[in-house]
Amino acid sequence: MMLSMLEHCQKAHAMDLARRMGVPVKAIRFERGRAGESAGILREPPVLRVLVDAPQASPEQVRLLSDAVSRECPMAAVNSRTRSVDVRWVHEQQARPPPH
Repeated sequence: MMLSMLEHCQKAHAMDLARRMGVPVKAIRFERGRAGESAGILREPPVLRVLVDAPQASPEQVRLLSDAVSRECPMAAVNSRTRSVDVRWVHEQQARPPPH
């Protein structure tokens, strides 16, 4: 439930902030995973990758957008206090290998 709420809140804020900041974002999608198990009782938190499809945006614009979402999204604020989810923003154009 927490992941779904975090996704929805971040996406809504990110699309609005991107428009206001002039960051040309086409889409935002999410990938869920686990960071892995650590030794002992403690486990790593689940990973939520925020994939930003913004071919015309610079990596700096995407970083600034993720920072703004972290400040304005209430669910992101809760998550930053609890550290229950490891949120990783990825500029998809930077993550793709170059075409051959």
